[in-house]
Amino acid sequence: GLPERHLDVGIRPATAFSSMVGSATTVKLRLASNDVPGDLMELGNVYRAKSESPGRIIVIEVPTELHAFGIVGDGAATMARRNGFVGALVEGAVRDTHALKKMGFPAFSRTISPGYIMGKASIASVGEPVIVGGQTIHEGDVIAADNDGVVVIRGGELDRLVTRALALHELDERGNQLVAEGKSWTEVGEILGPQH
Repeated sequence: GLPERHLDVGIRPATAFSSMVGSATTVKLRLASNDVPGDLMELGNVYRAKSESPGRIIVIEVPTELHAFGIVGDGAATMARRNGFVGALVEGAVRDTHALKKMGFPAFSRTISPGYIMGKASIASVGEPVIVGGQTIHEGDVIAADNDGVVVIRGGELDRLVTRALALHELDERGNQLVAEGKSWTEVGEILGPQH
């Protein structure tokens, strides 16, 4: 009964075995053009505006054409952390992975690249839905990420999903214990009964 809202497997932690949980602050970028010059300085305002809401994850949708240019590096991570952000999720590239690892700042992204995005993109929207890893993410959605992948949970579903996930986890742990004691999966199914 749990919805499948995991991002596609192309979204990975920039440093292995990172993890993060928080609520989404969404930003969508667009390509810079003659009409819309590249300016990402407004990202600083996004970080500062959310400083009263700690536990946020910056979620950025980058146009495919700019996936070879890192949007989150040590500078962005420093500003984000100073304003209460706990991580970043990027449909695009991150950079400065050694620094991110040293800082302990989790960043999950489509790719990693030393390319420099400044001047190539501008902000299209803040607080509007974005698409990352094939899933639509809304402002305030809960993001849970670890080395296995990233899951999106709608705010109104959180309590129900956590309760159900904990119950399933207990069943799994009990089943694994029974198998370790020598029971077959058939016997485990008879002991535990149907899993609803």
